[in-house]
Amino acid sequence: MTPEVFQRPSELPAAEPYLPPTAVGVAGCGTMGHLIVSALVRAGYSVVAYDPDHHARAAALSVGATPASELSGLGGCPVVLLSLPGPAEVRQVTSQLLQLPRPPEVIVDTSTSDPETTRQLASAATRVGCWVLDAPILGRPATAGRWTTPVGGDSAPLGRVRPILEAFAAQVVHVGPVGAAHTLKLLNQMMFAIINAATAEILALAPRLGISPALFYETIVGSGAATVSGLFRELGQKIAEGDFSPVFSVDLLCKDTDLAVEMARRAGGAAILTSTVQLLNHLAQARGMSSQDSSALVFVYRDLGGARGGRLE
Repeated sequence: MTPEVFQRPSELPAAEPYLPPTAVGVAGCGTMGHLIVSALVRAGYSVVAYDPDHHARAAALSVGATPASELSGLGGCPVVLLSLPGPAEVRQVTSQLLQLPRPPEVIVDTSTSDPETTRQLASAATRVGCWVLDAPILGRPATAGRWTTPVGGDSAPLGRVRPILEAFAAQVVHVGPVGAAHTLKLLNQMMFAIINAATAEILALAPRLGISPALFYETIVGSGAATVSGLFRELGQKIAEGDFSPVFSVDLLCKDTDLAVEMARRAGGAAILTSTVQLLNHLAQARGMSSQDSSALVFVYRDLGGARGGRLE
């Protein structure tokens, strides 16, 4: 099957048949990026995977992707997906991609970034005939393949890249113009931060009242209580078992929540709970918990209560 040649935004008709490109570029092969690369390879795409870290490139090679040590290695890929730590990296990588002799025709940012950065980059991209879509991931690494991907941007390029997104997401939802998906993701991250803090607070308090974290967790999670959520199941279990290996680190939690609080400030909205929780998140950073799982916030509550030591009981 001969792949369709992508047309630039100025040339793009309202609707036409889509044949997926044979090569997809991915910039950023960390935890989520590697899962995206793996899914695309399994779906039959030729994937060129860029990451400055040689371990990440080796991991991409091991699943069948072509590793690139320079961003220029993605030149000629009609579609490039970004999976990067945050807005600064997204801005830098996108700017470099747009300066390539053969820039991408569609850039899809799956990172958690801020909508203002996304809109600015989309505006810059139009000057070289490139579309930008924001398509962050809703889902934990363990649920890869069952993720939901909200998408912000024009429906025409979304129609072209939808099969690519469906290689790693069970649901692809067009949520509005450029920036809308990053807005939605940051609102979700506000909920994450609040639930994370509430779980930590309760499981730090429970042993002071004679209830072990494990007993509380096992009793509540097996009940029909309305408070039981997927996130409580995961965080509560980690705290009860004393396992703070990172699924989503304190550093990433702080980064996302900072972006969310700033987004709320710009909109003139109140983010009272989120702002309060963020003070505790930053305190966890200051106490050396940056690389631990977000559930390690339980130790901030424990220490604020005057308890010390490595266990909660």
